[in-house]
Amino acid sequence: MDTSRPSEQPRRVARLKKLGRRYAPDWLKSAYRSARGEAARSGNGTPAKAGNGTTQTKAGNGTQTKAGSVPWVDVAQDRGWTPDKPTRAFLARLEEALPQGRTNRIALFTDDTSAELTALLVQVLPNSSVFAVADGTDSDQHAELTAQGPLDVIIDATLAAPAERLRRFRRTLFHLRAGGRYCVRSAAAGLTADAKKTPSIWEFVSRVTDDRDRGRFSDVEDKKPTPRKDEKGIAEAVRGISYDDALLIITSAGPALPKLREWEVERVLAAKPEIGRILTRLPATTFSRVGDLRYNHDRHDPRFATEYKVPELQLREYDDALACPHQVVLSHDVILPDTFRHLTHPRLKNRFLDDLNPLFARYPRKVSEPKELSGSYFYLSSEWPRHFGHMMTEQLSRMWAWSAAKERHPDLKVLLPLPGGHNELAPFEREVLMAAGAGPDDFVSPKGVLRVEKLLSATPMLVNPSYVHPELPDVWRRAGAKLVAEGRARSEQDRPAKVFVSRRSNYKRACHNLTEVEEFFTRHGFTIVYPEDYDVAEQATIFDSAELIAGFAGSAMFSLIFCAEPKRVILISSESYTARNEYMMAFAMGHRVSLVWCDPDIAQPEKGWDGKAFASGFSVDFERDGDFLTDAATTDW
Repeated sequence: MDTSRPSEQPRRVARLKKLGRRYAPDWLKSAYRSARGEAARSGNGTPAKAGNGTTQTKAGNGTQTKAGSVPWVDVAQDRGWTPDKPTRAFLARLEEALPQGRTNRIALFTDDTSAELTALLVQVLPNSSVFAVADGTDSDQHAELTAQGPLDVIIDATLAAPAERLRRFRRTLFHLRAGGRYCVRSAAAGLTADAKKTPSIWEFVSRVTDDRDRGRFSDVEDKKPTPRKDEKGIAEAVRGISYDDALLIITSAGPALPKLREWEVERVLAAKPEIGRILTRLPATTFSRVGDLRYNHDRHDPRFATEYKVPELQLREYDDALACPHQVVLSHDVILPDTFRHLTHPRLKNRFLDDLNPLFARYPRKVSEPKELSGSYFYLSSEWPRHFGHMMTEQLSRMWAWSAAKERHPDLKVLLPLPGGHNELAPFEREVLMAAGAGPDDFVSPKGVLRVEKLLSATPMLVNPSYVHPELPDVWRRAGAKLVAEGRARSEQDRPAKVFVSRRSNYKRACHNLTEVEEFFTRHGFTIVYPEDYDVAEQATIFDSAELIAGFAGSAMFSLIFCAEPKRVILISSESYTARNEYMMAFAMGHRVSLVWCDPDIAQPEKGWDGKAFASGFSVDFERDGDFLTDAATTDW
């Protein structure tokens, strides 16, 4: 079959000139020289190898079919579809390109110009599973492709603008198996940029694979997600490229693991019931602020919501899931939503995943030989294990479902895996969870990758900074009542009515004029306490007994959730400390907060977020804020 005609050479020259002879990737120059030679010989196309194994081939426009088969164009016409000339060429090339005679899973994106294609492929590929991806949100389509995947073929049969086609390609390529094909209709529309200079799929893939072959991704950090790292992931996922005016085909080097959100998992469980099921739901709701807030200045007022939109919460049961260290849960080549503590974030992340793009990642550890864990377990692992603050917010807020899970599985245990370097749980982990309902013999804390026979997991009721559920204060107060009762049973002595919760200078977000701050509160009748000097029960008792609680913002103030009644609270915080935990607790519990913002050593950038700024020290400016602090410490506002 003649795959290269002399009449095509002006087009090749024009394309090469458009990219620029100087900047064209080596594989494209090689492909052009190869194609030029083919035209002289009128021979078959010879692939040109890129430096790292990407094959780029100039495909032909032939309409050969297998002996005895009816060309797809004829089948389309028999079905009453009369495609135009470019579409006939597309169908002919697609017929050549798609593996026939075996079972394939094929997903299609169609528009008004290709709406008949799905039914056509169902007819001509009876051994394959063919489905059209319905119009919907990006999240809906990701869930659908995950439910149907991994896929052998994805076909973009639309004539959408290059920007939309490129966006779709970047969001869906990793749904393909190794050797899977991503087919793009009409390379004439897909090879070149649009009027806004948005690159086409072909231009984008050409650039990133050339960067890969030239080693230009060597300086990309492995862990931190960046646009450049996303491009590296795409480049490494491309095994080969072939094209002509009718069809662009990109061959995948291998799939990745799709990340699932809480509201996407139901669709996947319906399609793959072997993963698990939803046992209990709490409907989506809204929650208006109960507590009150005032501050020394309102520059950061947008950080504080007066109402939260709370998504549906679920208790799920998984069969034979892989529970990996640091809150990574896998099943059937899917990353389950229980992996992500910031589950409403635009980009789901866990620092123990190798992030490839906003929708996909890989797990870098070996999972082929997990430890088998028989029985039923309630999942309370954390990305930050043995951390008091994360226990009090992310892990405790899943305990709303403990009773329902225990009722279903009376032998249920708490699965709280140990991180490396530790052989037992921190005392506060057991204290907090036992106050919330777990028994002293309910804890199982293995290490490594586990295959769990039955894994029960709940959506958290608090996700900083997105929402707090209106029923979470009931969980907190029940736990607080048990802790305070324990604390008072051990000692009936009176606790101070006014406490200042201080922070030693060796901790993050150190206050540089700590002595001055402590002297101020001592003069106003406060007792200085360092909460790490007490167990959880005594901390809860101190907070519950006080009428006025002051302190530096951070996890030391989190025992505010154990108070039976609303309190007056003074929070002192660096402006670079962007967490909302203390505010969300006060919001839900009815506490009245006076917040003093302090100038940080390192300011947060105008755009984005900086971890060093978040942890940086600060000083309290008494000249500016002394009157505000005095009023908060002495009046019942």
